[in-house]
Amino acid sequence: MGFLGFSSSKELADKIKIFAAMAPVLYVGHIKGLVKFIAENYYDLHLVTELFGIHEFLPSGRLNRAAAELFCEKADAFICEDVIFAVCGPDESGFNKSRLAVYVAHTPAGTSLQNMLHWGQAALRDNVTRFDFGKKENLRKYNQPFPPAYEPFNVQIPIALYHGKKDWLVQPKDYVRLTKLPKVVYQKELDTFEHLDFLWGVNAAKQVYADIIELFERY
Repeated sequence: MGFLGFSSSKELADKIKIFAAMAPVLYVGHIKGLVKFIAENYYDLHLVTELFGIHEFLPSGRLNRAAAELFCEKADAFICEDVIFAVCGPDESGFNKSRLAVYVAHTPAGTSLQNMLHWGQAALRDNVTRFDFGKKENLRKYNQPFPPAYEPFNVQIPIALYHGKKDWLVQPKDYVRLTKLPKVVYQKELDTFEHLDFLWGVNAAKQVYADIIELFERY
């Protein structure tokens, strides 16, 4: 969101001295795991959700909490681990298994179905544009038949990139495109980090947060 917001709004960008992008998802043409499955089945998913009037994707609530109690606090907790790893990438070394039930009780936290369909469009087309509503609706919303492209190369604030090499949502070919943004001033790659290690990994404070604090102090 930062790349899109800072490239589209000078008012927003002017409030930021440096942007620390952890597990930076922007280009998603080479993603792996369950999200790739969703992208590959984008058209079927769109059809089904339109048919049944579904507007929310994996909302947080009773189902999460029930799954956490049923599976994640018992000997078969590996099922919960595997689900998380299937989405974000595997990293047992940085995973705090004692907190697994807490994670699953709140994750996923839900998003709009349109957001997931937007992901599908970006993955299938390997580009970064506004949501494609179809030619007729695009003309009404955007005054053109195709959705306008975002311009991340227009970001004019310093960017620090933190990338985990086991992150299935930020694959190497997609990450390399980010490193070519003109305002990238710092990069750090972490060999064992997957996507969510930046949020709850046991090594995140030492290897990432302390580094970001030191970087911010310089700006």
